Amino acid sequence: MRKLIDKIRVNRDQREKLIKIVRAKKSEQREVLRARIILLLWEGNDENEVAEKLSVTAKTVRKWRDRFHAKGIKGLKIALAQGRQRPLLPYKGVKL
Repeated sequence: MRKLIDKIRVNRDQREKLIKIVRAKKSEQREVLRARIILLLWEGNDENEVAEKLSVTAKTVRKWRDRFHAKGIKGLKIALAQGRQRPLLPYKGVKL
């Protein structure tokens, strides 16, 4: 069974980093959305309010809240290479 997280805890350093992500002009929009989710939860909004404000599902809010709770700001980054990797096949147009 999934453990419920009542309130998100964000320290001053994490809060400053999240605000930098949101304000930076070159931040990836996916990362900005995730940072906004955490900041809105930290302000005391519940997951349904955050979902409505940001036009995402409550499931999305829970996912990023749980990731932030488990891994901090590093958990908001994109996880690369998830799933089974496809094998590299030789190119058939080249004769050796």
